[in-house]
Amino acid sequence: MYDDVLAVLDKVLKASKYKQFFVLGKSIGTIPMVKEWVEKRVSGNTFGIWLTPLVKRDAVYEAMMNTDRPSLCVIGDQDRHYDKERISSLKNNSLVSTCIIPQANHSLEITGDMFASIEALKEVIKQVEDFLKRLFS
Repeated sequence: MYDDVLAVLDKVLKASKYKQFFVLGKSIGTIPMVKEWVEKRVSGNTFGIWLTPLVKRDAVYEAMMNTDRPSLCVIGDQDRHYDKERISSLKNNSLVSTCIIPQANHSLEITGDMFASIEALKEVIKQVEDFLKRLFS
């Protein structure tokens, strides 16, 4: 999986003159994100958006806990990968903002409630927007 991510990164970085990068991973996509966070192949200002990260995996949790890059973590409290203690401890890193969506599962949906799921999605979008505003204001 990481080889695929590397291929994309190499192609994008070769053709890029950007000085700022966002790396976004959802679920299993947070695993290759860890490797980037550790190896720091992307130079310049790099920011992370971790959607439903696999925080029960030590490597994912440690990458988020020890990051020196501004990051946003969004997860539902009904997500099978949610770990209350680990998510709470991310507050010890001032660069990591966390958002816990009540009753949301791994898809960031509220099981059996379409309207609540729409509200949850609105909250995710609002959190991403607020994160971006904090970075660029």
